[in-house]
Parts: sequence; structure tokens; C-alpha cells
Amino acid sequence: SCGPPSKLANDPCHDLETMTEEAVCCVTVLSLGGEEVAAWAGSPDTTVAELRRCVAQQLGQHVLRVALTWKGEQLADGATLVESQLPERASLQLLVSDKLVNEKWEELQQKLKALEYGSDTSEVAPLAALCLEAKARPVDEIAVTVRDSCEEAGSMTDMPDDWYEQLAAHPDSRCDTPCLGHSDLIHYSISDNIRLGDKPFFKAGPHSDKVDYPEWGWQARIAGTPLDMAARKLEVLLEKPPAWGGLTYPPKEAGELDVAQENFMLLLEHGFKMSRVEVGGRQLCSQEGIYDAEMVWKRTLLQRAELPYEMDQATCDQQPYDRYRAIYDAWRAA
Repeated sequence: SCGPPSKLANDPCHDLETMTEEAVCCVTVLSLGGEEVAAWAGSPDTTVAELRRCVAQQLGQHVLRVALTWKGEQLADGATLVESQLPERASLQLLVSDKLVNEKWEELQQKLKALEYGSDTSEVAPLAALCLEAKARPVDEIAVTVRDSCEEAGSMTDMPDDWYEQLAAHPDSRCDTPCLGHSDLIHYSISDNIRLGDKPFFKAGPHSDKVDYPEWGWQARIAGTPLDMAARKLEVLLEKPPAWGGLTYPPKEAGELDVAQENFMLLLEHGFKMSRVEVGGRQLCSQEGIYDAEMVWKRTLLQRAELPYEMDQATCDQQPYDRYRAIYDAWRAA
């Protein structure tokens, strides 16, 4: 079995007496120049695929880029070391190549082209994740290719929700990295009420006040800056906008309100601004006096203080509407 890469890297297995009874195969991996770059000791029943993963970890390479040859022949992933007829001590040749990575990228592009209206992306998603993990292309190129292909297929075709998580966790992602639908990472995080503070992409920037125009529709998206959208998100978590159909609802749980309030304050602390439009340029409601004429602030919510009768007095956030006043006061002070 594979041991910790750091241990293996410092233990080239030259002393068979230190090996366990099960670890009877000792492998060294040589570069094209003949330099020993990795070492491994373990059971001969280990598969080549497992050995490749261990070597890739030691080298800091993705496993798709690592191939191993012995006596001029590339070892087959599905075979074990004993089936590959490796001796107890074997020196393998390392080949680092983009060939498999490029093949996966081409395969992804072909699958994306085959998408149709309402297509299931369950086969596309793992392949896209693999290309992202292997850095087959820059993260934004992969993200744009996936997004554009889904949009070309039709409005009912999209990647699963965990595609956001994979993009958000990528070390090269930034706030403007394209995400699901028409959004980038920062706008999607705000619209889905995902905490921005612990996301590496937020720290990477750019912190831009670019106005994003596509509508959230029933998700309450508006044309505005990220700070506009953060204020709107907290608003619709506190009470249903007047233009929406259906019954009124009480404020959401305190945990959801916490995230929305924290996101607004974080954006404000990082210098994000709100937008101001001419009267009638951004109409959030047909009734006058509910919203500010030029900004996204909801005047009636700023004045609201009572606890809604629908809420359980014993379990609810006792002053939910104070949160909206708090972000407004913080914005005024800034």
C-alpha cells in the first residue's frame, strides 16, 4: 500500500531489512536524466494505478500527467506489480506528459457539444471536474467553455450545484471566474447566500463594482453592484417583496440572516460601493414610497421593528429587522 509521500521521498528503500513482511517490492523512479525522483515500497499486489498515484503525490503532479515504464514498456494501470512481472527491486522510468490531460479536455469538449435542451450533465460534470483538477486549461477557460456550452444547449441545461464548489475551491479562481448560469463566483455566492469570508477566491479579488444586469427573477436578482445585491438578499430573507406572488412569510432562520448580513458587511469593509440610478431606471416595485427612488434600499423595511405574528417568540431571532437597519447605518457611516 502507499505510505505518506514525505516518508517515501526520504526512504529510497535501499535496505530491504527495514521492509515489512507484506512490503516485498521496492521501486525507485528515475527521471529521463537518470536521477532518482521518487521511491516506493509495498505489496506486489498493489496496482500500477495506485503506484502512479503515490509517485504523482511525491512529484506534486496530477496523476494524469504521470506514466511509468519498465524495460521500455508502459505499465498498464489495471495490472498489479506482480502481474507486470516487476522484480523485488525495480527501477522504473518516469514519463511526464500532457497527453492524457489533453485527451480528457478534448473528450469534455465533445460531450459539451453533444448537450441538448434539458440534457442531463451527470456524465459531463465528473469530466469537467477532472479537467479542473488536472489544470487541463486555465480555470476561467474551463469555466467559460462549460458555461457557454450549457447556455447554447438551452435554459434547462446546467451543471449540478457542486460545480460551484469545485470552482470556488480551485486555487486559481477569482471573484470574476464564471460560474453557474450567467453569474460569476461572487454574484452566485451572494444570490445563493453563501458565506464569502471563507472563500479563497474572494481574497484573490478583483473587488470590482461592476454592475451585473441579468435578472435573478424569483431569486431577487437586480441590476446592480455586488453591494446592491447583498442588501437586496438580506431584504428578501426578511420579508417577501411586494411584487412577488404568494403568501407573506416570516423572516428566515437566524443562520441564513447571519450569512447575508456578514456578506454585506464584508463587501462594505473591502470598499465595495452601491449604485445610484435615475428615477425610474431601476423599478423594484410599482408602488411609490416603498423603495428609495434611486437606490435599492427598502424604506418600509428600514422602519419596521415589530416581530411578525407568524414567528415563534421562543425560537426566533428576537429583532430580525434590526439587521437591515444595521447594514444601512454601516453603509451611511462608510
